[in-house]
Amino acid sequence: MIRLFVLTGWVIVVFVAGCSLESSDEVTSQVNSLIEQSQDETSAGHSGTTGPSPGSSGGGGLGGFVWKPISESDGNLVVLLPNSYRGRVTGASIVQDGEILEEGWFAGDTHNGYRPHYRFSLPGAGYGSDLTLEATLSDGTVETWSIPEGGTRVG
Repeated sequence: MIRLFVLTGWVIVVFVAGCSLESSDEVTSQVNSLIEQSQDETSAGHSGTTGPSPGSSGGGGLGGFVWKPISESDGNLVVLLPNSYRGRVTGASIVQDGEILEEGWFAGDTHNGYRPHYRFSLPGAGYGSDLTLEATLSDGTVETWSIPEGGTRVG
């Protein structure tokens, strides 16, 4: 109920403020993004953590790492990187046994606690198990998170 109330408030603010949304697809995208933000921040607030350190798999927290195997917007995997990496990530890849399974595409960093979002073409379960998410930073550093089961949320 609270999510619907927040969502309704955002829709009213967008239209009252005179923001123009070009098409129904853009409206749908904005609404889905607001719903995901509300759900992520609500579930992250219950985790009791502030986010994991690189190399760990836990702690979504507000601003932390999240492996979300099924996103509301398209049903495929979305990865939220810690907000401390905002503006410093050049790419994110799913790796298994040293082989890159897929490179994600950057989908923004203005929602869900200003975390960089990377989307992928399959639901998380489609990548199997014993995975590593690698985030390459602009200074060449590669940060990693272990993902035991692709179909299970981490963070």
